[in-house]
Amino acid sequence: MKIWAILGIILALSAMGSGIYVAGKRATRAEYAERDNKALQDAYAARDKALAKVAEVEAKSVKDVQAAESKANKEITDVHEARDAALSDVATGKLRLRNLARSCPSDNRSAASQASPTPGETAEADADRRGKEDARFLIAFAAERDEIASDKNLCAAIAVKDRER
Repeated sequence: MKIWAILGIILALSAMGSGIYVAGKRATRAEYAERDNKALQDAYAARDKALAKVAEVEAKSVKDVQAAESKANKEITDVHEARDAALSDVATGKLRLRNLARSCPSDNRSAASQASPTPGETAEADADRRGKEDARFLIAFAAERDEIASDKNLCAAIAVKDRER
């Protein structure tokens, strides 16, 4: 009987120890789960903060690009209006380019400037016609160069703003 009592006590102690072990195991798992959840929540919060900052930077970039585009479009519109006004002034005779054939008596003029007027056209009418053609070409050329310079300045402004970030 003593042996059975000792075995009963050992069995009872081992059941108690097993219960304590299982309870400790549950408590440890809960502690680890809470710690891991807190780390995961902190990581999510950091990610959300970073995404908000990215969205803010993107919104600012979009706003800057839109402002630059609108400025460039306005400049292009102004240049086109100025070009069209200059062409119409040349066509109506309000604006005249200097007649190099009259003002420069040099002997080394080009063959095009020394060409004779078309039949039935006076020398002055021929000079006016050539002046208008030259004016159209030069004004169109200047407008195209101005548009290219505006595009270049727009690209440079965007690049500078991107580098600042």
